[in-house]
Amino acid sequence: MPFTPIGDNRFSVNLPGEARALLRSLAEDLMPRVRERERETWRLFPPGHADDTEREADYRELIGESLRDSHLAALAVVVEGSDADELSREDLEAWMRAVGSIRLVVGPARENPTDEDGWRHEVTAGFLGAVQQAAIEALDPEFRAL
Repeated sequence: MPFTPIGDNRFSVNLPGEARALLRSLAEDLMPRVRERERETWRLFPPGHADDTEREADYRELIGESLRDSHLAALAVVVEGSDADELSREDLEAWMRAVGSIRLVVGPARENPTDEDGWRHEVTAGFLGAVQQAAIEALDPEFRAL
């Protein structure tokens, strides 16, 4: 298990160095793109009211930068904690959210790979899915029973 509950809302991190480095690299790469809301991050900022421009403007004003800041904070937890042996529940939840954000950006890239060997996107997406699933199961052991 990549994440193992060790009591008192703490989890051991059992990921090899290469996996940690990949997560850190992906999070570091995504942070400036989220900050600038680059085109490929559109899935992280879904419209609240796509059919109504006035309501959409109100929605954007209401959420302000909080959605962007939330994504950036979760990604920062991964970058800062990628070498940690243990994570708090709060940090593991942030990892789960950050990996979900990365998956939302990697997913479209996987559909239209720009490198000659698109298999790298497939492997990365599979790895991210496994990490996110492991975090969910560690945070909620009953989830495995479903």
